[in-house]
Amino acid sequence: MLHSMTGFGKAEGVFNRTSLVLEIRSLNSAKGLDLNIKLPSRYRALEADFRNELAEKLMRGKIDLSLSQKNGADLASINIPLAKQLYAEFKAAADEVKADSSQLFSAILQMPEIHAAVEQEISDEEMKFCQQLMDKAIQQILGFREKEGESITKDVQLRVDNIASLLQQAVEEDKRRLGDIRTKMLERMENFISKEKIDANRFEQEVVFYLEKLDINEEISRLGAHLSLFNEILKSNDNQLGRKLNFVTQEMGREINTIGSKANDFSIQKLVVGMKDELEKIKEQTNNIL
Repeated sequence: MLHSMTGFGKAEGVFNRTSLVLEIRSLNSAKGLDLNIKLPSRYRALEADFRNELAEKLMRGKIDLSLSQKNGADLASINIPLAKQLYAEFKAAADEVKADSSQLFSAILQMPEIHAAVEQEISDEEMKFCQQLMDKAIQQILGFREKEGESITKDVQLRVDNIASLLQQAVEEDKRRLGDIRTKMLERMENFISKEKIDANRFEQEVVFYLEKLDINEEISRLGAHLSLFNEILKSNDNQLGRKLNFVTQEMGREINTIGSKANDFSIQKLVVGMKDELEKIKEQTNNIL
């Protein structure tokens, strides 16, 4: 099944009065896997495990993961000794000048340095909790990728069918084209040589020689084979279809361009323009396929 590289996942929860929010965003990337992980310094120990899991389960894309604390200012992060020291000093000063000290402790708790205590290593329980958030966010993003992949599959399949239809029209136009070429060659020759003096056998040889240069049967056959291969890959269970489909679209483009350059026919050129347009839309979609 086809999956998109684009997706979003979010998980949040509370551990020991600290609210944690983990978000993963994934966009298409020509680099394969481009990871960017932002964690609070206290959770840096999780980075290696997070990086390995993202690489294993998401495989490709420009992936940004962020873990943030919504309310990290709980009692566990307060520098109690410093708070006591400051309270004693400020209380003494307040008493000396006979100032109101009823709100003094609350004011001290608002001071940034009070919350600048030495960070403790996260416990195994907290690591497990963060891992659960990670797993939940990844499941969301995988579901997002699968759903968008279904939409891409329908669109790409439509474009491939359109190219196949235009190719069939080109096959019919090619039959007409060959007859037109022969007629035009004969008319031009008759402008210089009377019909009675034209060597029929030599004329047929020249026609065959000229038509061989303009023959597009091989290109038509190869393009048809590429379309069949594209459909075959599209329906396969390969986990990473994007690279294969990109390669096939390059080959399709090469054959379409050659058909256009060799055909030298206005009607077929119009069909080629239509095929190119459909192929560009396919390329836009395959660039976002996992």
